[in-house]
Amino acid sequence: MSSEIVETRAPVVVWKKELRRDSAGPGEHRGGLGQSLEIGSTGAPFAISAMFDRVDNPAKGRDGGGDGAAGSVGLASGKALAAKGIQYIAGDDRVRLELPGGGGFGAGAARDRARLADDLADQLISPAAADRDYGERKP
Repeated sequence: MSSEIVETRAPVVVWKKELRRDSAGPGEHRGGLGQSLEIGSTGAPFAISAMFDRVDNPAKGRDGGGDGAAGSVGLASGKALAAKGIQYIAGDDRVRLELPGGGGFGAGAARDRARLADDLADQLISPAAADRDYGERKP
């Protein structure tokens, strides 16, 4: 659901919603990126019904592709939250969600170098991850 709709229907503010860098499983066809979200209230305590998957078991890659990054659930104050069940949040704190990435398909060395360059330019993957997961980056 879009942030704007959520904010009109509930007394919450979506402080951050962006793609999660380096969360996609590497591969000839990289996995989809997860998202980073930070959600708080307008000052009152609130509760969430957590139903998050892929926290303990990230999405697996196939045919030589790498696994996607696992997700996590916590608070801006630093406390970790359970991935399942009712969670109570103080009005002055925020929920931080790191949503998992998808698994890659095929060996990273086979990824088209123009696409890899685009991923780097768009900051979807870091130079360190490109070197680690894809090897030589020159076309």
